[in-house]
Amino acid sequence: ALLPGDNVASGHSRADFTELQPAPRMSWANVSGAGGLYSSVHDMSRWMRVQLGEGVIAPAQGGAEAQRLFSENRHKAMWSMVTPIPIREPSVPELAPVQPDFLGYAEGWQVSDYRGEKLVWHTGGWPGMVSRLTLVPEH
Repeated sequence: ALLPGDNVASGHSRADFTELQPAPRMSWANVSGAGGLYSSVHDMSRWMRVQLGEGVIAPAQGGAEAQRLFSENRHKAMWSMVTPIPIREPSVPELAPVQPDFLGYAEGWQVSDYRGEKLVWHTGGWPGMVSRLTLVPEH
């Protein structure tokens, strides 16, 4: 839980499409899974490394050896499509070369491709904020 005075980001939006102002605060009580996680860039980069490391968490600087956070099978399942999403024809012909060959939802991740490269990604948002985390596992 956040306490008064905690150093956290505040969302901003345009009021009446003119002036940028702090977005109204909302309660997380009924949607904490959608945005109730507070994280730093450092934390997110470590989570990305665990994902790219197929469940292995590297030791902290000067720490012991690497540890497995989740199994290789669990990792494979997280990135395997469960719900395919239909791919629409592009609205203009110029976008055809960047249309994905596959698109769907896995276990907590969107999976698709861009010009033949697999992408594992997710977006999020809350009033005045937006996020997107995209992994390109082969790179």
